[in-house]
Amino acid sequence: MPTMPATSEIRRLRGDDLDRMVVIDRAHSGRSRRPFLGKRLAIGAIAPAEHLQFGVELDGRLAGLLLGRVQRGEFGRIDSSVVIDVIGVAAESRGRGCGRALLEAVSAEARSLGLPRLHSQAEWTMFGLLRFFAGTGFELSHRLVLERPVDRPFIEIGDEKRADEPTEVDYGRPPGPDYGPLARDRIPTRTMSNADLAAMAAIDREITGRDRSAYLAAKFAATLAGSDVGVSLVAELDGRVVGFVTARVGVGEFGRTEPAAELDTLGVSPECRSRGVGRALLSQLSANLASLRVERIATEVDWSDRDVLGFFGRYGFAPSRTLAFERELAGRR
Repeated sequence: MPTMPATSEIRRLRGDDLDRMVVIDRAHSGRSRRPFLGKRLAIGAIAPAEHLQFGVELDGRLAGLLLGRVQRGEFGRIDSSVVIDVIGVAAESRGRGCGRALLEAVSAEARSLGLPRLHSQAEWTMFGLLRFFAGTGFELSHRLVLERPVDRPFIEIGDEKRADEPTEVDYGRPPGPDYGPLARDRIPTRTMSNADLAAMAAIDREITGRDRSAYLAAKFAATLAGSDVGVSLVAELDGRVVGFVTARVGVGEFGRTEPAAELDTLGVSPECRSRGVGRALLSQLSANLASLRVERIATEVDWSDRDVLGFFGRYGFAPSRTLAFERELAGRR
């Protein structure tokens, strides 16, 4: 196993590291992602306990970087963890243990915060990254990454029959109904506001049996702080909030070079299920993302949660080329 030279140093990333970070990252991604990296550095300086950002120096020069962030309830998880968005090592410094050293630094920080595991994602064609995960204790997660193209229409006839499904035409019958109004036209949806948090927390508590008010408030605060491009919505019936979806647009996580939306929480009041609330939220969310020129939306689902898998499957989500990985952390405080 390679060992770090005595002249090496693991430290927190700083604002003056940005130029070198862009160079290292470009060698992996094939393009400059300066806006994404700069934005992450800025928010990491504001909230270092939530954004774990480390660099490794060799002979006084930045040779590698790791950007991680704390997740505290996304995708229905019941505990917090650290997700690794970016890890990269300069070409001339590979094979010297830099990646492992960065991973151990973020693992030690996660343990000190009492966080039980690390998460990350990678496309199945990223063979170098897959080998790195396999060699550093990561395993395939029991969670599936699902996605759907934003421009795929929502088929919303009453029996949800697919428009492209072949059917025998009976010319003797009167014409049937067309696709009718979209769910988002029948059920009003709007951008989430701070005043909606109490109603959202109540719906979430009905579904999960836990009070996650702090998590939902943090999600909203992240949008206000500008750390995420927020595209979160609520749905209303009879003047009250009956459902919500929280999502964010990212442009650099997990090696992505094009904007993609990440749907991390969706909740519908149990008394309003089967009324198209979830469909209305997804439909409006897709319309909003299309206006931002986002091409796809992704989420994570536990493979054993058949109800949630079935819900997303009905509305065009399918398994992604991206795989989810996790690493358990022993000895956490």
